[in-house]
Amino acid sequence: MEKLSDDKLFLASLYEFIDREKQYLGCPAEGPDELRYLVYRTVFCKVIDKASACRRVLLIIKAEYDNTIQELKRREGEARAARRRVAAAATHAHSLTVCETRAAQLRDRWVKPQSTLLLWVAVCLNVFLLHRFLQLFDSGQYKDAALHAARSPGGILRNLDVMEMFAGDAAPPPILFFQTLLVTAAAGHRMSSPLSLQGVRCALQHGRLQLVVHAVTQNKVSFTEELGDLLSGHAQKDQGKVDLCLALATLIYEACGLTRKTAASMRRRGLVHNAAELMQQSPDPTAWPCRLLYAFPPLELIAPTLTRVRMGKHSLILVAPRWPGKHWLADIIQMLHSQPWPLPLRRDLLSQARGEIFHPHPERLALWAWPVRG
Repeated sequence: MEKLSDDKLFLASLYEFIDREKQYLGCPAEGPDELRYLVYRTVFCKVIDKASACRRVLLIIKAEYDNTIQELKRREGEARAARRRVAAAATHAHSLTVCETRAAQLRDRWVKPQSTLLLWVAVCLNVFLLHRFLQLFDSGQYKDAALHAARSPGGILRNLDVMEMFAGDAAPPPILFFQTLLVTAAAGHRMSSPLSLQGVRCALQHGRLQLVVHAVTQNKVSFTEELGDLLSGHAQKDQGKVDLCLALATLIYEACGLTRKTAASMRRRGLVHNAAELMQQSPDPTAWPCRLLYAFPPLELIAPTLTRVRMGKHSLILVAPRWPGKHWLADIIQMLHSQPWPLPLRRDLLSQARGEIFHPHPERLALWAWPVRG
């Protein structure tokens, strides 16, 4: 009886302790709360201390209970952190959108003034460079003027108009300007085609062929057919430089893909075998393809067309009149490999100006389709 009375007193003290602590800590009446967990954890420890017989079991239960509470608290912390990350990401995305919108507005606001400013700066720069060049040129400092023009940013003064200024009576020859352009230009940096042609012509007129050699071999002039023709023509005038001029012309023709002119330059240099090999390796641009062809030639070209079909052993559908009095009709009939057929009479059988003008009497032509073969 005494032990039972002690247990009742112990339980009463526990309840009193629970009520007092909850009131002191201000725990909510319902729902999970960490302060209430601490209160009951303390009470559980008191029970363990009191019940010595079940102490081990109660300690195990308390440990499992604490572990469960700690796991729940960890998960709740992770959930809070995840919610904060989501909120931060949403805020960042919104801020990024706002910044991009603002940046686009600022770009739109400044694009036009900036373009105008850049254009104004470019115009002012061009005017300054031109003014400086004219100052040097008018004061007779031709070498400095040529160097100033050759080194102008963007090559704005590296043009044919500036070169023609050096062709005046009171000025030195344009060869000075051309030579300065070559000296200041890097290898592979080519001047324009008109400037290249005029510069090479000027150099040849003054006997400065080595200057031309430097310009061509260092790729400082634009390779064109006209430039190759200029060097090829100069070879006929300067017999002492024939081989060198033709070699330069050959190099230019080859770079331009002009096979026939390349081979012709080789033959003039005595490289007949090399020219023949080049022509054999290069396809004839005028050759007909090896497939069924169609032709509607003018009357005067019917006979040459038949000759080419015969020599090239081509297959061709030839549209031509069936006029018994013409000499080429016999050749057509001799070269037929299947039955010919007349073309049906239509108002738009023959037309010009993209179908706006029609032949008034197509029936008089008596056009037939002749399948011929060489």
